[in-house]
Amino acid sequence: MKTASTLADMKPQVTVFINNEKQIVDRDQTIWQACEAAGFRVPRFCFHEKLAVSGNCRMCLVQTGPRGFPTVSCTTKVMEGLEIFTESKKSNVMRGHVME
Repeated sequence: MKTASTLADMKPQVTVFINNEKQIVDRDQTIWQACEAAGFRVPRFCFHEKLAVSGNCRMCLVQTGPRGFPTVSCTTKVMEGLEIFTESKKSNVMRGHVME
């Protein structure tokens, strides 16, 4: 049986799909944090744990949803049922354009 303190310590979670793999992550995480926690590497230049998130470099772009919208993963929060593709052809092309 769960105690009141155990319930208070539990964070709300959501189910997302990262590269077609089901993952259960904390609702307050960004896409980038969820991907890293699940073992999927997403490149980044401007993100640092101790600094405010700016999302300026656009290196962490990932493809989201069935239509494959480009999304800045370091500034976007996860949501229930979100589909995330970190290594799709479209994601890699988008990152390549950033590097040009």
